[in-house]
Amino acid sequence: MLGRYTDYGEEQRSKILRVTIWVTIIASLVFAVFNFNLSSWQSFGVIIATTGVCLVALLARYKGHANLASILICVSVLFAVTYSIYDGDGLLDPGIVGYPLFVLLGTMLLDKRYTFWLTLAAILCLSFVGVMQSQGNLHLTIHTNDAWNLVPISIFLVAGALVVWVILDGMQKNYEQVRVSEIELRKSYELTIQGLSKALDKRDFGTGGHSRQVVELSEKLARAFSFSEEEMLYLRYGAYLHDIGKIGIPDAILNKPGPLTAEEWDVMHTHPLMAEDILEAIPFLRLALDIPKYHHEHWDGTGYPSHLKGTQIPLSARIFAVVDVWDALTNIRPYRAAWSKDQAREYIEEQAGKHFDPDVVKMFLDF
Repeated sequence: MLGRYTDYGEEQRSKILRVTIWVTIIASLVFAVFNFNLSSWQSFGVIIATTGVCLVALLARYKGHANLASILICVSVLFAVTYSIYDGDGLLDPGIVGYPLFVLLGTMLLDKRYTFWLTLAAILCLSFVGVMQSQGNLHLTIHTNDAWNLVPISIFLVAGALVVWVILDGMQKNYEQVRVSEIELRKSYELTIQGLSKALDKRDFGTGGHSRQVVELSEKLARAFSFSEEEMLYLRYGAYLHDIGKIGIPDAILNKPGPLTAEEWDVMHTHPLMAEDILEAIPFLRLALDIPKYHHEHWDGTGYPSHLKGTQIPLSARIFAVVDVWDALTNIRPYRAAWSKDQAREYIEEQAGKHFDPDVVKMFLDF
């Protein structure tokens, strides 16, 4: 489906954030219980505080503040790693591997441009532990010469950060290439649909430019109903292809200059179902099916092909029904002259609650 690839990077970042928060919360609670049983009250308090920060991050994420949530979880992870080393064996503690993991996690949650600051934060925390240990403030002290171990460890952190940056830079470039490809593909789809729409207009005698006009009006009305960008995309596709089912209608019926017989109307009423058969076979157009299939349904249930009523009719189809009739009335047809805009407005207003959704009619007439 179009639109999914553009946000792929953000979706992955959001998934990593969600999993990280929950894993950190669960791990913190397990360690809290463990330290509570050991009566290690200081460690218990620190772990509970970390859990509290994670809960705040979780709330921020659900409120839509993903960056704030990411920063909070990074802070909590950095604090947890530093405290674990501080309370453990200092620079000899295996928990020191948590720093490169912190840099990797933070870069994936935030962005590659944060790599430098995350690495700097890890080095500063590591240096703090080293200084405290060399001064004998931890239970395990080191000699002055041993403090130089901080240098290779810091170099290792920087090297790891560079690797992470290169990997994420490559991933972002791939995302960008996919995004550009998606845009080009979408343009190709749109041009193809427009070309098909023009062919349909030419076949339906006397309606040249009809599809373009109804697309523009439908988009304007849909924006008033706060359609999302993706909804607008499929509304546009559906509006262009609203009469694609007429491909299966004989020319003798489609372009008949006089009134249709009952049998001919029965044939004409099949074109929404023909549209369904055609578009269902095209995956990227399935979500554009509402207008071609349902724009002849009436608010009072007297329309066709499914006799839907009221809000059973998709909103995009209800919007398009008003626009389609407006354009048909105000343009010349083989069987009648064009109506004036005042006549068309009067008819549409009179059909509110019958043929049309009253809310859509009100919004349309307010333009």
